[in-house]
Amino acid sequence: MTKKQTFPPTDDPSRQYFSDHHPDQWDFPHFRSCFPEGPVNTALNDYQNALSWISKHLIDSTIRHHVATLRKEWKKPSSVKKEPSMPPASINLNVGRVNMAGNIIGDNGAITVVQDSKKRQREEVEDEDNGGQRASSSKVPRSFHDEEEEQVHGDNQEQVYDEQEQVYGDEEEVESDQQEQTDDDESEEGDVKVLSLWDGWLQFLEDHNGESSSDVLDPEASGVLWCGSGVSKRDCITNDLYEGVQEVVKEDQRKQEKVHTGIKKYIDAVLDAPSFDELEDAIKHMTMAEATNHHRSKVLFLEYILTAMVNNIYSGTVDPTHTESSWNTAILHPILIACARYITRESKIRVVFAPGEEELYSMATSRPENSSSRYLADGVMRFHNTSNLEICLLETSQAMHKGGAAKISFDHRKGMFGLLAMMKRLAHAYKMATYESLSSVKLFFAHAHGNAIRIWSLSTPQPNVYVMHKELKIDIPTVFDKKDEDLLSLMTSCWKFVHLLIRSVDCIQELEQCHKEKKRLMRYEEGGDAQYLDTLVNPRILKITEKKHKVLVGADGPRSSPLGQIEDFSSGSSGDDF
Repeated sequence: MTKKQTFPPTDDPSRQYFSDHHPDQWDFPHFRSCFPEGPVNTALNDYQNALSWISKHLIDSTIRHHVATLRKEWKKPSSVKKEPSMPPASINLNVGRVNMAGNIIGDNGAITVVQDSKKRQREEVEDEDNGGQRASSSKVPRSFHDEEEEQVHGDNQEQVYDEQEQVYGDEEEVESDQQEQTDDDESEEGDVKVLSLWDGWLQFLEDHNGESSSDVLDPEASGVLWCGSGVSKRDCITNDLYEGVQEVVKEDQRKQEKVHTGIKKYIDAVLDAPSFDELEDAIKHMTMAEATNHHRSKVLFLEYILTAMVNNIYSGTVDPTHTESSWNTAILHPILIACARYITRESKIRVVFAPGEEELYSMATSRPENSSSRYLADGVMRFHNTSNLEICLLETSQAMHKGGAAKISFDHRKGMFGLLAMMKRLAHAYKMATYESLSSVKLFFAHAHGNAIRIWSLSTPQPNVYVMHKELKIDIPTVFDKKDEDLLSLMTSCWKFVHLLIRSVDCIQELEQCHKEKKRLMRYEEGGDAQYLDTLVNPRILKITEKKHKVLVGADGPRSSPLGQIEDFSSGSSGDDF
């Protein structure tokens, strides 16, 4: 039997409710009975926020599935009918009737029906006077293990569950059954003490890194967790932990404007162009689009990428399968240059992309004791100001379709350490900011191998926790005859990527502002025991070389999940599946 879950202490009573009650009582009617004041909408919002908070803890898969089901079933109501004359919200647990001062109709069709408590009392008296056993259409409230959907039979019908029906003759029998259930619950050996998801990760790291079998090149040795869409968990990580992390990073994704919004007819002209010459003309006509300044920036962004595709790939001028340099020149560098141009135009922060064997400044500053620790990337995107902060690096694993598993795994490790160095440098630059402001920042690693670019991000939600998340995959087209599908996919993916970068730039600006405000407040204070970000962000960073470490890494890179989307991975060599 499932035990009560004890979550970390919280001042929020809506969250504390879930520590105080058994999972069988986590549904909204039970929750509402404890918080009857205020509008139903407000209660539902608090309820959903509390469930979201629970999902950020290290809970087993059964509890996680239960929470996901509750979040789906008790969405914010599409309509709430209220009757001012109704009494305050209450709940009768004995027969499963809910009184909430109004019928709550959820988006999924579930309905919580209001019954007047006085009317029910009258019905009970009438039944007793008749000397008969009152036949109730009420069912036992949905238990934790019941996952069937509710069916609605009318505005004033009770909730119907697909559990077995039970008929109760009187209140005493119901109370007796509930008392037996309570006794069973109390007989369980203690409650389950639940850690936050990231505290659970830190506990795992403490245990794992103390084992003799752990390797210094493993991501866990530096506190890094690999995750993301279609990425399989590493063998050493538990299912419950990885499932929780995957849910959290998925929820962090934000909606954005569609790539075709405002310029649909120009994109259609490109996709529908029947010949190479007409495709060139359609791309040129995009720059003449009558659009707002925002859409104008989008047009210029797409036009730059599409021009590179036509001039270099579709024309056959550059063969991306020939060498690593040819792939970079043909399309990889143009995509990142287009992103830098768009960010500069939209955010008013000048961002530059330096292509080809570019030194990553962050690696040199993070390892000052070793002057030979030069990290040369295939490209680096950074702020073009006094800070020179780096926000994205590019690693290309040989020519298109030519990278082997060992090379890809090595470059992935190299990019991981590069991201850690970038995060450490950022924390040092704005060391007086709060960790909360730093936790919203993502830095990026564009890894090109197979026939696509995988976009990875690094964030640090709390000290000593580093999440390396595969955000998306940008497939690179090569066949003109499939351009109507391939070019749309390319434009959509690049549009998502540039918005990830824009959001990161905005978060860094907020981090800088937080640092300046804190610095100003502490201008005249001497000493103090304040803990700065540069002491909290101190990951283990290695400078690895291909000659020495590629053979040690082998094929131990991120692996595709058998549950991942098929289109998220390339076919072919074993090195192309992540």
